[in-house]
Amino acid sequence: MKKVLSFILCTMSFLFFNQVKAQENIYYNKNYYGTLSKTEKEVKGNPYLEDGFGLFKIEGAKISNDIDMLRYNHYTDQMEYMINNVTYDLDKLPNMIITFKKGNKKYIYLENNENKGGYYQLLNQGKNTLLYKRQIVVINEYRDKVDLLDGGSEIMKYEIKKPEYYFTIDNLIIPIPKKKSDFLNIFKDQKVKDYIKKDKIDPLNEIDLVKLSQYINQL
Repeated sequence: MKKVLSFILCTMSFLFFNQVKAQENIYYNKNYYGTLSKTEKEVKGNPYLEDGFGLFKIEGAKISNDIDMLRYNHYTDQMEYMINNVTYDLDKLPNMIITFKKGNKKYIYLENNENKGGYYQLLNQGKNTLLYKRQIVVINEYRDKVDLLDGGSEIMKYEIKKPEYYFTIDNLIIPIPKKKSDFLNIFKDQKVKDYIKKDKIDPLNEIDLVKLSQYINQL
């Protein structure tokens, strides 16, 4: 009798465990960078951050009159245009500036200190410094399972990483550190350091960084 009772309890525990696990989403993820092949499976989400195609003006380059709208792909780091329902990447030229009329977002193609090029969103500019922002989208791969014995199915999603910010200091593009102590050390001017301490400038807060860049450009 005891053996039968033990067997029943073990069976009930196993079934209960599986019912609980069935309600959970078991997954793993993996970051992907670069351009996906057309043969890859469908990726959920949006690499354009919902901006889509928009009217624009361009400085520092001449392009075909057939290109009347652009969109920025945050995953491939490409400006895209469409002709006859075919999507193309715009040629990249150093210091080319593209301003989207909707939202007045301004992007400039720059090569950083390691000669690696990319599009940077220009948040503020002046005589002493410029403030840039980069929003990078990656692809995360998830595996959905209903329980530990299930092989599951793979799902790929576009997901945005936390923004990266940059100042130009002595004609160099300097990434803004996340730690406040490191943040203070990128500046040489004591006035700037005092201002950061006094106004409690947060290196992770975009509004604070714009405020700081405006102050620096007034010196």
